[in-house]
Amino acid sequence: MKPAFYLPILALFIFSGFSAFSQEIVVLNPTTTDIDDATIVLLSPDVNYGDDDELSVYTWTHNGELNKTRSLLRFDMSAIPAEAEILDATLILYFNTVSTNGSQHSGENNYYIQRVVSPWDEETVTWNSQPFTTQLNRVEVPEPPTPTRILWWT
Repeated sequence: MKPAFYLPILALFIFSGFSAFSQEIVVLNPTTTDIDDATIVLLSPDVNYGDDDELSVYTWTHNGELNKTRSLLRFDMSAIPAEAEILDATLILYFNTVSTNGSQHSGENNYYIQRVVSPWDEETVTWNSQPFTTQLNRVEVPEPPTPTRILWWT
């Protein structure tokens, strides 16, 4: 089963500003920044989970049927000037050890992060209406050494 990862999610962007020597750190935190998020579920292909408190990522069976979930994130990047050069970005995901959805995970826990390349709406997106993604520059997140480890990568 793929791991279920949940909020909070924290993204750090370090970019150069208008001056050659100017640098600024922007922190996008879901408790202080506008972030759209939703989970889409194969076995509930027309249900929207845009209001859920937790985001899930897994592949597993449910009563013998294959089920997959994917989570979508969109950060409000308006604090970063259009002409800025992003020097570094870090995304931190936490596993919720007190999850309210009762999920546990076992087996292989690696997964991929891919860029969404088509529009989607947090309040209406479903498995059947999910946006397109690209595998270009996708990142494989390796299995953590323990099931509840904090995951981060740059």
